[in-house]
Amino acid sequence: MPSVPVLRPVRQIWSGENIAEEMARVNPSSMFPRLGFARIFGEFIAGHSLQVSQTRGGKRKDVELERLEAFAEVWLFCNRVRAPGWRITGRFLSFNEIVLFRACDKNEIGSSYQGVAGQLAEDRDTHFPGVSPHTGAWISGYISGEHHDVSLGKGASCRSRHG
Repeated sequence: MPSVPVLRPVRQIWSGENIAEEMARVNPSSMFPRLGFARIFGEFIAGHSLQVSQTRGGKRKDVELERLEAFAEVWLFCNRVRAPGWRITGRFLSFNEIVLFRACDKNEIGSSYQGVAGQLAEDRDTHFPGVSPHTGAWISGYISGEHHDVSLGKGASCRSRHG
């Protein structure tokens, strides 16, 4: 029998019940793109390259992980397959380790992330009282491995010094 390679996770994702329920729900009428997020999460955990933006404002469909620069340590996993798509909010607990809190329909968010950032702060304080989010100077301060920083422009692939 051929051996099956076992992949060791490079990065970690933690989530609450609401994210786990959304990911497990099999509802053909649901607009939540669970398979799209499953792919993005798999790429993240495996340490594969991601399309990252550290500046909000781009409407690029290929951005998978986005930092909302106007808010303290607010990160979004993005799926824009059915525009405008969905966002899953999170904060880094440490290098290569993110916790996810809420799935948000972009139609309901609109153009202001003020409410999303406020909810994320409440969620963090409820579940991780007294724990400050991880901070980094650039994407390589958050995740290891290769990534494409779309905020730097076309062809700006980077490799983290940590990975």
